[in-house]
Amino acid sequence: MGHPKAIEVVRGQAQHDLALSIVGRDKLCPQVLHKGREAGEIRSLIRALHSPRRYQPYHVHMNGPAQFTPPSLPPLSAHPPSGVVPQCSPESLGLKPEAWQKGLGQLVPQGLGLACDPTPLDRAEWVSVSSRAASLLGLTPDELLQQPAWLALLSGQQTVQGHAAYASVYAGHQFGVFVPRLGDGRALNLGMLNGWELQLKGAGPTPYARHADGRAVLRSSIREYLCSEFMAALGVPTTRALSLVSATTPVFRETTETAAVVCRLAPSFVRFGHFEYLASQQQPALLQELVDHLVQTQPNFEALRGQPSGASRNRAFFEQVADQTAALMAHWTVQGFMHGVMNTDNFSILGLTIDYGPYGWMEHFAVHHICNHSDHQGRYAYSQQPSIGLWNLQRLLVALSSVDLGEPIQAINERLIESYEKTFQQTYQTGMARRLGLPSEQTEALASLLQNLYPLLASVDYPRFMRAMAEIDPRENPQDPAGLLKGYGPLVDEVLDREALARWLVDYRQLWLADHGAQADLASWQATVRQANPAFVLRNWVAQEIIQAAQEGDWSGLHDGLRIFTSPFDEHLDLPHRQHWRQSPPDWAHHLEVSCSS
Repeated sequence: MGHPKAIEVVRGQAQHDLALSIVGRDKLCPQVLHKGREAGEIRSLIRALHSPRRYQPYHVHMNGPAQFTPPSLPPLSAHPPSGVVPQCSPESLGLKPEAWQKGLGQLVPQGLGLACDPTPLDRAEWVSVSSRAASLLGLTPDELLQQPAWLALLSGQQTVQGHAAYASVYAGHQFGVFVPRLGDGRALNLGMLNGWELQLKGAGPTPYARHADGRAVLRSSIREYLCSEFMAALGVPTTRALSLVSATTPVFRETTETAAVVCRLAPSFVRFGHFEYLASQQQPALLQELVDHLVQTQPNFEALRGQPSGASRNRAFFEQVADQTAALMAHWTVQGFMHGVMNTDNFSILGLTIDYGPYGWMEHFAVHHICNHSDHQGRYAYSQQPSIGLWNLQRLLVALSSVDLGEPIQAINERLIESYEKTFQQTYQTGMARRLGLPSEQTEALASLLQNLYPLLASVDYPRFMRAMAEIDPRENPQDPAGLLKGYGPLVDEVLDREALARWLVDYRQLWLADHGAQADLASWQATVRQANPAFVLRNWVAQEIIQAAQEGDWSGLHDGLRIFTSPFDEHLDLPHRQHWRQSPPDWAHHLEVSCSS
C-alpha cells in the first residue's frame, strides 16, 4: 500500500534493515524488457513464470531480527477515541447476541492494535450489496437494506455493542524498503460474524493513518468492490466485498472526490506485516500467540491443531502459508491478473488476494507488463509476481525466526525454495490445462506446450484468445488450411501469425486427441472450457466506464457490472448494451493509467 514517495521510511536503521532483508533491494528487479524484443528472448525470460527463483539469488545468508535493536517509531496520528459514536445491538441487526464475536480483536489489548471509532460520513447512502458475499454471513441483501442499523454500521455511523472497533498494527517491506510501522491507516475492524471478519475501508483516520484522512474515494472503492467479487467468481482466493456505501463527504486528492466505504470480509485480515512488526519490536511472545490464534481459529490450519505449540507446529504453519502463497501466485498468473503493489503488508497469511489498488488484467499480452503507474522500476511486473511471492515469504520466515522453529532458517529456506517452485508449477499447469481443455497431468508435453504459448500470445488480447478456446474443434487438422479455418477460426481471428498458431495447434491437438479421442462429445467439452474462460473480464477501461457513470449519478453500470462479474462465464445476452465490455480496449482507453492514489 502507498507510493514509495508517500510512505514513511526510517532512515539510518542499517542493522535492522539487514535483519529483515534476505536479498538486497537493488538485486530484486530485472531490467524490464524494451518494446520490440524478439519472441525468442521473451521465451527465455518467461521461464520466470515456470521457475520463480530464476531471476533472484535466493541462496544467501539469513539473519534473524532478534540480533538487532528495535527501530524507533514516529508518533501516532490523531484519531477518534473509542466509544464516542453510538452503538447498535446485535438484535437491531437481526442477529442473536452471541453471533457477533471479537475474532482477532481479542489480541488487540496485548499490543496488536488500538481501539478506534470510525468518523461518520455525511448523508451516507446504500449503493450496492453483494448477495454472494452476504450469503457467507447467512444473510440476504434485503436483510441488510431493510435494517437501518446495517447502514449505520457499514457506513461508520455506529459500532457493535460490546465490540470496540479497532485498527491493527503491522509493518512491511514497501517496494523493497522496510517500514517499521504501517497498520490499518483507513481500515477499521468491526468484529467477526459467522466466521468472517468485517472491515470498513474508508471509515476515517486511525492511529496508523500517517497523518492522512483515512478516507477512500468512490472510484477506488468501486474497483475494489467489483474486483473482489469477480476474483471469487473466478475461483481465485480473495477477500470479499459485502457492501458499497457512498456519501456527500468531500475527499481531497488531486481534485475533490466523493467519499465511499467498502465493507470487506475475510476469515482473517492478518498479513505478513503483522509478523514483521512483532519481530522488529522484539515481541516474540505475542508473535507466538498470533500463530497459535490462527492455528486454533482458521480452517486453513486445522490440520495443525493436534500438534502442541512450539517448533514443529511453527514450521508446519510457515510451510502451509508458503504453499497457499505459491498457489495464489499461480492463480494470478493463470488468470492474467496483476496486483500492482505486492508489498509484504499486502500479503495475506491465508493466501488471499488482499488490497485491490492499482491492479490490472492482462489484455494485449506483454509478459513484463507493469499495471501500476507508480512502479517505476517494474518491481511488481506480471513476470515478477511469482518471484516476489517467494521473496515476501522469506521476509515472513525471518520474522518467524523470533520464535522457536527448531532448526536454522537457512535450512528452512532451502526447502522453501524447492517446495514453492513445485507448488507454483503444479497449480499453474493445472490451471492452464483447465483453460485449454486439456488433461492436467504434469507431463513434459504439457509444460512444453505452455512454454511455447507465450511467444504466440505476444500482442494478442489474452482474455479473448482464451475464451475463443471454447469455440474450436480440435478434431480438425490445423496443418490443412481448410481444417485450420474450419476448426480453429475463432483463434485465427485473434492472432497475427497464422503459421505460428498452426504449428502450436499441432502439438495442442496431439495432447487433446490422446485424452479425448476423435469421437469426443465436442459440445460437452466446449461447455466445460467456457466455464474455465470468462466471457467478461474487469478490464481497467470497463471499470473506468462504470466509475464515470457513477460519478454522474448513474449507478446502472455498477449494478450490471456486479451481475456480470459475479457470473463472468455467462454470455449475458439479455444485456446487449454491455456486450462491448468483452472487446479489446477502445482508442480512448489506451492512455489509462492506475496508480496507488485512492
